[in-house]
Amino acid sequence: MKQKICLHFSTLLPIMSITTTLLFSSCTWTTLRPHIIAYSLLDLKAQGLPLESEEFDRKMEQITGWCRSPNNQLRLLKNGEEIFPTLLELIEHAQKNIFIDQYAFHGDETGSTIASALKKRAAEGLDIRIVYDYVGSRKTSSFFWNDLVHHQIKVRPFNPLPWWTVIRGNNRDHRKIIIVDGQIALIGDFGIGRQYEGDGHSNGSWRVSAVLIEGPAVADLMNVFLETWEEAGIGIVNKDLPIPLLGIIWDIPFFFFRESDNGLATLRPFTFETGGSVRVMSSTPNWGSTEILDALLFALESARKTIHITQSYFIPNNRIRNTLVAAAQRGVEVTIILPEHSDVRLAKSASEMFYEELLEGGVRIFERQGTMIHTKTMVIDGIWSALGSSNIDDRSFLLNYECNISVYEEEFGMAMEEMFTQDIADCKEITLENWKKRSWWKRFRIKLLTPFIKQL
Repeated sequence: MKQKICLHFSTLLPIMSITTTLLFSSCTWTTLRPHIIAYSLLDLKAQGLPLESEEFDRKMEQITGWCRSPNNQLRLLKNGEEIFPTLLELIEHAQKNIFIDQYAFHGDETGSTIASALKKRAAEGLDIRIVYDYVGSRKTSSFFWNDLVHHQIKVRPFNPLPWWTVIRGNNRDHRKIIIVDGQIALIGDFGIGRQYEGDGHSNGSWRVSAVLIEGPAVADLMNVFLETWEEAGIGIVNKDLPIPLLGIIWDIPFFFFRESDNGLATLRPFTFETGGSVRVMSSTPNWGSTEILDALLFALESARKTIHITQSYFIPNNRIRNTLVAAAQRGVEVTIILPEHSDVRLAKSASEMFYEELLEGGVRIFERQGTMIHTKTMVIDGIWSALGSSNIDDRSFLLNYECNISVYEEEFGMAMEEMFTQDIADCKEITLENWKKRSWWKRFRIKLLTPFIKQL
């Protein structure tokens, strides 16, 4: 009997070791990590603080690990028609370097236009680096990337998928940051491709947004870019080690020799609309980082008047749902804009799983008609705004590399509110009465998604 028990345990030991590695390493195929389970069981909640208070600022710094940078110049860009001309102008007037971190960099006409502009500047001696996500940019041919490398542009794919890296294949670089000369940055929810270009209404163009930033916050975004650049490949093995933890240990000596850029050139002046304090909010799957989730929860708990959310992929976990409903029940106007038609139909159906719970809790839901809305923004009480790459789902919160910024500035908040109002004009409201009348097929389809909800 003892021999059978020992044999059984020896069989289980490798399985237990693999499971432990997946749970505690920087890569995981599940979002059910130990500290997330603890949050769910204990239902931990932070105490909201007035948004304008020093206590709120200190708590947010503690949560995110980033200080709030004052005296930044900002311009909100509301669609591809504003974003891409600005990007081409930045490339044209760069004097030293251009760093690009993009989840989706397509090789279509739009991507080729950006690539041509980059190749021209590389020929003039600029240091140009691109990190692209291997899965997000999977439709872009190797010829496209090889051509950029041939023109002296440094290119690194993030998490390619040979057999020895499959353990971390579920962790994607979803960030969308472009930095020029260490002085000016673009951050938002746009990719580089045809669908992101345009007015967000016609010819199938998606509604996207970005912020142009000049000021001390750019240095923080530079640190985020360098983190991604290092993670994408450093040293002789380019991060392709079987166990992510080994890759982190391998990189420790290289960290001390990380390149820096202290000599900043002077860029041609750009037009800015507002100023404000900016805080970077970044997270990685390494060690179960949840900075963006915790920061958004804390801001939502601090809302006193309004919460206006626009999201392309909205699959809120129970903590987000509980916080939104609690806000609505204490008198906060909670309004969410979602796409009526999504490019990821499973994500749309998964989002619908929570409509009834939110509507019953007093949350108002609107669906934007027409083309896809890819915007990921939040405005609280008209003075605290957030924008960036992170969706409101566990994939963004726990599995991806993400980067958002938060802006504390009433004038910028007014611009965000104006954009929200313009979007809601293209929406239809989903009421509880009408939602309860939905078809049996919609109800059944949503039930089928339950086992996969954490991976969408």
